[in-house]
Amino acid sequence: MKFEDVLNATKSAVAQTMGTEYMESSGLLTATESFKIADVGRAIEDAGSSETYTNALISVLAKTVIVQKLYKRNIKSLYVDNFEWGGFVQRVYFDLANVITDNMYSLVNGKDYSEIEHTFYEPKVSAKLFAEGKDICIPISIVKDQLFESFKSWDALNSYISAIRMSITNTLNAVLYGYEKMLVSCGIAESVSPNALNNAVHLISDAVKDGIVSQVNSENPTYEQIRANETEYRKFLTYCCEKIATVRSNMRDMSKAYNNGNVPTFCDAEMLLISQFAKHIRFNARANTFNSNELAFGDYEEITSWQAIKNTDGSAFDFSAVTSVDISADANNKLGIGTSEFKTSGVIGLAFDKMAMGICLEKIKMTSNYTACADFWNEFTHVLVNYLLDTNCNIVAFVLD
Repeated sequence: MKFEDVLNATKSAVAQTMGTEYMESSGLLTATESFKIADVGRAIEDAGSSETYTNALISVLAKTVIVQKLYKRNIKSLYVDNFEWGGFVQRVYFDLANVITDNMYSLVNGKDYSEIEHTFYEPKVSAKLFAEGKDICIPISIVKDQLFESFKSWDALNSYISAIRMSITNTLNAVLYGYEKMLVSCGIAESVSPNALNNAVHLISDAVKDGIVSQVNSENPTYEQIRANETEYRKFLTYCCEKIATVRSNMRDMSKAYNNGNVPTFCDAEMLLISQFAKHIRFNARANTFNSNELAFGDYEEITSWQAIKNTDGSAFDFSAVTSVDISADANNKLGIGTSEFKTSGVIGLAFDKMAMGICLEKIKMTSNYTACADFWNEFTHVLVNYLLDTNCNIVAFVLD
């Protein structure tokens, strides 16, 4: 099991998510070390063995997930697991099998069928190993004498200690929320980057090409310029809904169109939308349905921002800030998006297979010690969590450019 030190990434993520000063980090949009969070998995052959088929069936792991989804519509896959300390995950994928001529119905007298009969048809197997644990530790000190002297009843004492524990829970939730955003940011980077999936849907460019909105001075308009024209704006928002619906529908077919091309896959895609853009759609381009709360592209979950709620020179929850992703340079190119800093803006949505991004291996444990000379306890809350990012599965970002 490999353990990653993500302290600086934690501080930056929490600061940007809250939009305030936190520890030693600024609460503004800056490049984050998101690449330290996502566990993209290692192909088994990269782990020191070329015998992929044999090693894909290894049985000593905490869990091996055999990906064998039944190919039919309206099947959703949920991948959230909790394990004990030291566990990690392996995913095994099967490509489509070969198809050969069926000789049973076209027998030929004297023909030798031994070559077909005794040929070994090896399953087309690939595997990924997810073995990066992100460890979080939250300390708190409790002084015995002060506690007993300050409270006149056990109920009051219990209420105080409960409040301390609640602060730990809130801290943990803030950290995990920041990590979730970093994981999603990595998924966006995978989709947008020309070095990775490069399959993002560029909504404004497509709308200009399809005649939905007009160019401005021979260039594509900005989103703000489109909003200034009420007629085109409503048409554009409807077009965005149509694009999202089309991509999500396409993902139900087995293909390599929306993943890294290693194995064909399919899914009923989950959908994340920036809250502000979801409101733009809801108040300007509602679907023509009996239920005014419904949109034509199906269910989705809103998120206030991908990374941060403000830029250095902007106001809180500025649209340009909440739709931006900035990932710092990684010399090791862990995500496969290149070694330089990654920046993109105008990302309003992300469609993805549930197995493409997931939180796994979560373990919460508390340890304590007593310091007799000063009469206080230290309690340490330990959390082990793994954030999976798997580009064998479908991921598509929707960008206003």
